[in-house]
Amino acid sequence: MRCELKVHQEQGAFNPIRDNSFFFHTHAFVSYNKSQPTYCWHLETSEGEVKGRICFNGQGKIAVSLAKSSFGSFELGENIQEEQLSFFVDQLLHQLEALGFEQVRIVSFPSAYHVSHFNLINMVLCEFGFKVIERHPNHYFPVSNQVFACLVKADERRYLNRAKKLGFNFRQLDIQFLPQVYELIYSSRQKKGYTVSMSYEDLEQTILTFPDRYLIFGLFQQSQMVGSSVCVKVNQDILYDFYHGDDLNFRKHSPVVPLIEGIYNYALRENYKLLDLGTSIEEGVYAFKKNLGAKASEKIVFERSI
Repeated sequence: MRCELKVHQEQGAFNPIRDNSFFFHTHAFVSYNKSQPTYCWHLETSEGEVKGRICFNGQGKIAVSLAKSSFGSFELGENIQEEQLSFFVDQLLHQLEALGFEQVRIVSFPSAYHVSHFNLINMVLCEFGFKVIERHPNHYFPVSNQVFACLVKADERRYLNRAKKLGFNFRQLDIQFLPQVYELIYSSRQKKGYTVSMSYEDLEQTILTFPDRYLIFGLFQQSQMVGSSVCVKVNQDILYDFYHGDDLNFRKHSPVVPLIEGIYNYALRENYKLLDLGTSIEEGVYAFKKNLGAKASEKIVFERSI
């Protein structure tokens, strides 16, 4: 019942609601952004069970969940009910208004991460007048015992065969390779007209702060790096290809295909269930991931005035 629920603003460090919470929902990550004020609330029953939590960063008069993060939105307990989340949203809007915010923006996690929670959040936010201001495809591979070459489409499979003939080899790297990895990612995206959301300094500091959450990979022909990736361990089940890039001199050999094969094989060895390839905003990126054979989920940004 709603009368048994209370919403509390967090006053310090908090524990995850679920054993397998997303990295971007942890107190360590949320509190890492020191450049903007952070506000967190949780929904609690009369028995003391926390059923949900959400954090926001203040950007002037806009409360954003979350800024400087791949996503924010709600962390929910597995057995939360629609009326409980509705009560939580109603109370949040009052508390955000009391703090002087005039607008609320919530960046969802990809639907493939937790379908039922994604759908519940979507339904409740729409009931409270939130509008979808962005909706993007988010591609992923389910990780199974199936060989990667069997997952990709035939046109892309030839690049895997060519990579073997050219002697491409995939490696996990330590942080000393990060300057070279970042330069390849940055130059690759810049030449294609895409932006990079983090500076080298910010990425390096984040990896040094969370060394157990970030992975660095490279694809080489002998000693030359022809592809690189920075991945995030979202939780025990999800590995996220945060950035990748390739040497445009090798573009005709599509080194990103064997690079992703290497990441997929790593995810398989480490018992991940999903390899997230990220949002596909640009038309060329969407076409590449679709042709690769990845499945599409979606990522939504909600907004409403208070």
